[in-house]
Amino acid sequence: MYRKSFPKCEIRGDRSPSKKKQIMGSISALPNKCLSCEFLFEGECLRAEELAEDYLRLDYGSCGIEGNTEPKVIKVSKTGIEIFVPNKCIDCEFLIYDSTWQYVCSKDQEIWGDGFRELDWGDWQPKFPNVGLRKFGRDGLDLGNVAITNKVIQLILDGHKTKALKVYKDLNNISTIKEAREDIEQIEVNLKKAQNKV
Repeated sequence: MYRKSFPKCEIRGDRSPSKKKQIMGSISALPNKCLSCEFLFEGECLRAEELAEDYLRLDYGSCGIEGNTEPKVIKVSKTGIEIFVPNKCIDCEFLIYDSTWQYVCSKDQEIWGDGFRELDWGDWQPKFPNVGLRKFGRDGLDLGNVAITNKVIQLILDGHKTKALKVYKDLNNISTIKEAREDIEQIEVNLKKAQNKV
């Protein structure tokens, strides 16, 4: 789940909860610092949209519960995608699965409302930049984000694009090599952009 959290927000400000308001059909409070931020969009953040090609979670800060924030696999999907949460969250009473938000923190839900807190990753940072790729059908229909694993990223960075293409193609059930090649090339472009920003 860390792909919804990185890169971390670098904007300083008041993370206390705002007054609750209706956002996309839910009643939620947001961190006060986000209310006037240029990256706020429908209860999520656009801070790295051009690289992640997705919305990111808002910056709720620490949950206040101490523990190891290194990622730990909580689930492996049928296609082999690993779902990570901070190690300290594995046995936490506040870790829940929501059909919209996926794995989230329900701590202080009476304060934050329906949107939930983001998981607390502490000082941990992912090894690779968070890059994504959103696909669209011929009719312009948004097909959502493809699955990009650390293995695919490592293969691209190591110059093994053919191996990356095969893993990526199987992972996302892509029917043509041409489509998979175009996707790998775009992912490589996004990786280079992300590396230039570091």
